[in-house]
Amino acid sequence: METLHPISIQLHLANGLKRIFYQDNPAFISTICNDLDGRVFTQPTLIIEGKDEVTAFAGRGLIGISILTELLPSSFALRENMSKTVVTQISEESFHLQRHNTMPKVEGRRSNILSEIIFVSGEHLFLEFSEISVGGMGERAEMHHLFANPSLACRKLGGGFSLWNTAQMVSWSHYPKLETPANSWTAEAVTAPATTAATIFSML
Repeated sequence: METLHPISIQLHLANGLKRIFYQDNPAFISTICNDLDGRVFTQPTLIIEGKDEVTAFAGRGLIGISILTELLPSSFALRENMSKTVVTQISEESFHLQRHNTMPKVEGRRSNILSEIIFVSGEHLFLEFSEISVGGMGERAEMHHLFANPSLACRKLGGGFSLWNTAQMVSWSHYPKLETPANSWTAEAVTAPATTAATIFSML
């Protein structure tokens, strides 16, 4: 039987606020971990009952749920093994450091992809994907369906794991870039300050 360690539950709300809860009962922990799939964001409410109060959260109003625990539960490890992809949260500093290193992809072999996700709240999430490269056709299909799945799971920076609501994502960048569909727009991002960007736009 799996030994479950006490957990902290952090809810990331669409307004940028966070709520934190704690549980140390193995039976309740098992239920919480097993419930953490894509449906948690598509259901009307997530209800959390405490000793003195009960709070209902709108599923669509959750950006993500983080579980802070010493060991990954078997339910998460099983989903990870089935997908053959390991997704790990990294720091912004690590993202930018690795971003400038060459990261070759070879079809059929495991490689690393860096991602930056921005949510409606303005929150940024930096991830590293370790996955088997699927080649150009597979990558074009992935780009078309990035937001089709209701959730994205990853190992959390500092331990534990997180589940993120794709309906609350506004952009998802990849490096090295994936093969793009034929209907993609070709343009370079302007990373200069807003005043400089406005000047460039006024000259067009």
